[in-house]
Amino acid sequence: MQALQNETIGPAETTTSATEEPSNKPNAQSAEACDVVCRPLTYKESWDVYEALQNACHPKSRLIAWGIRTVPEAVTPQAGNPDENASIHQSPFEVTPNSSGPQVRIAIVLDCEMVTCGSRQEVAFTSAVDLFSGEVLLNTFVQPAEKVTRWNTRWSGITSQKLNTARRQGNVLWGWKEARRALWSFANQSTVLIGHAIRNDLEVLKIIHPRIVDTSILTNEAVFRGGSNKRLWSLKNLSQTFLGRSIQTGKNGHDALEDAQATRNILVWCLLHPERLAEWALSAYTAVMGPVRQGPDDSANSDVSPERSRISSTGSTNKDSEMTHWGSFNEAGGCDGGWAGIQSDGW
Repeated sequence: MQALQNETIGPAETTTSATEEPSNKPNAQSAEACDVVCRPLTYKESWDVYEALQNACHPKSRLIAWGIRTVPEAVTPQAGNPDENASIHQSPFEVTPNSSGPQVRIAIVLDCEMVTCGSRQEVAFTSAVDLFSGEVLLNTFVQPAEKVTRWNTRWSGITSQKLNTARRQGNVLWGWKEARRALWSFANQSTVLIGHAIRNDLEVLKIIHPRIVDTSILTNEAVFRGGSNKRLWSLKNLSQTFLGRSIQTGKNGHDALEDAQATRNILVWCLLHPERLAEWALSAYTAVMGPVRQGPDDSANSDVSPERSRISSTGSTNKDSEMTHWGSFNEAGGCDGGWAGIQSDGW
């Protein structure tokens, strides 16, 4: 493992030398680290996050419950199609290759902005950030292969003018396949992919990946441990509540890099402060479901789930629940009555 300095590393500092071997352990430094908004982790933070991250990855059963693909699905030809008697078509979804190389990272935070092409969503911008160093790995437009029928600028921040300018400047990837290859140049099957509602990003990039951490799932399961409630808190709400930072404040749509950096910082906060996450979860549960009523023996009454009556400091659960939908994001701020004032020094 490359040496980790036991101090906060500034944006301009780096210790990577040409003779060092690629590492499979967290590196708190990078030559292209973000500014203070996405500062590199200290030595201690890096190891604490690394250890907590191993347990934060969602098991396959949870990915399935939340509608995230875990295996490629074959495409069967439709009746009447000349190829209907042909073999089943191969799915465009592929598992991340198990490659190796000096660029492969331990954990990557991903965010994509999408436009509509006919009946499908297509990626039009992608950003990726190294979890430990904060280094920006990708931050580029993606030219959809098909005609854009709706730009969704209010959310995506993408316009035809912006995409045309990026194309003229050469700052564009051509189609989702090239965007996927660009991401895979930094990832293999051991890499943890991180996102907020990452299902949407994986769908447009046609990626199946075994190691996932989704901050929308992480916070939901901290609140509704083992339950079937699929209430989700927006990235905007969590950033303000956990970090005291306002994001998505402009009128020109989302910024994929800002969202990726916010997701990164939210996850770091959750992993470094499990007790505070548990405190927030109890407050958030109370705001949504009402107070947890306690009996004479200080245990929850029968109308309160045993999972919710006592929140562990990890804020995680291995219990399964049925999948509902992903349409419950409240971009205006998530849960009303969310618990504020829990920001910590630095995170």
